[in-house]
Amino acid sequence: MLVLGAEHDGFVSNADVRATARAYRTEPEFFPGMGHNMMLEPGWADVAQRIRAWLEAGDPASQAR
Repeated sequence: MLVLGAEHDGFVSNADVRATARAYRTEPEFFPGMGHNMMLEPGWADVAQRIRAWLEAGDPASQAR
């Protein structure tokens, strides 16, 4: 599970992002200087690139089977 957050999100707190990641036993990744609408803000390409990299990497757990 990929859990992303924005440093200055006024809707979803950083604590909530961390709790979500913890529930999925992963680490959250935060994008500095960004708010809730990450895909509409300057720097959106960095977010998209991270999502693409994660998708291209696939699920390491399924590759071990």
